[in-house]
Amino acid sequence: MLGPHAKPLRFEINEEEAQHFALLFQHGVFIRCTTGVTIEELLVAHFGFTRDYLEKRLTTVFLDGAPVDDISEAPVGDGMALALSSSMPGLAGATLRRKGTLSSMRRSITYHHEDGRPAPVHAGHITIKLFNILAQEMGPILMKHGICIDALKLAEFIRLSPQKVQLVSAMGKNTIKDPEEFIRMLEQHASRKVEIVAG
Repeated sequence: MLGPHAKPLRFEINEEEAQHFALLFQHGVFIRCTTGVTIEELLVAHFGFTRDYLEKRLTTVFLDGAPVDDISEAPVGDGMALALSSSMPGLAGATLRRKGTLSSMRRSITYHHEDGRPAPVHAGHITIKLFNILAQEMGPILMKHGICIDALKLAEFIRLSPQKVQLVSAMGKNTIKDPEEFIRMLEQHASRKVEIVAG
């Protein structure tokens, strides 16, 4: 069995099939990108989202578990985890909303870039999680750049998905068509990475 540092298994899917993978982003996926830039720079310059879209849709942001108010001030370092969500309901949603009127209630846990020195800008990778409508809107765009996930996690995701047949059909075009056989194949690769690219 190949180890986790082996070359990723690569699957190319059609652009219109990317929607079937939206819920995968809730589990967190690895993505190669420029690191050492701010969240805003990353999403605009690297992935191509507009500032207007981010202003309207991106209401809740976590960087390594800490809520972020100003995405133009928070640098994303290599290996960090970035979680993005649109509006969440209730008091918790209002409190966690970036630049929200209740954001002062979470001052002690809000992300602050303590080090005045800029982070080194270089190619790296981060973990991205997307929730609610953002998974459907941003997920397919991120998949054009290619996402990675552990084979075992992908196997579990497919096993529990109501779209199991569509997922396997998208990934196994010229190979395995049977969902259970495809899941067993992924499980045999255990912690090896799987790369999925939409295009």
